[in-house]
Amino acid sequence: MHTLYDIAAIGNALQLLKEKIHPSKWAETPLPVIAAPGWWIERVSADFGGGEGDTLDQIHGCKIVQQNALASPVLVDHDGKTYALEAATATGTTATQ
Repeated sequence: MHTLYDIAAIGNALQLLKEKIHPSKWAETPLPVIAAPGWWIERVSADFGGGEGDTLDQIHGCKIVQQNALASPVLVDHDGKTYALEAATATGTTATQ
């Protein structure tokens, strides 16, 4: 998956997750964390104009945590559920926990 699609999938997944939270709780519910392998973080940074050695630390307000054991990036929601980006693009957010 191209990183532009990954970024769009993250934005889409955030909107879908936000719909599951009552508006009165939006301010107190933390955004999901993006867990991603280092190669992906480097590729996104380069694709969006980052220089060599630049560190990407958030996307769409979500903190990025490097997890090299992962094959691709995932969202980890405030309640511990994990959402694959491919699933978020194709069908909405599908838990892979």
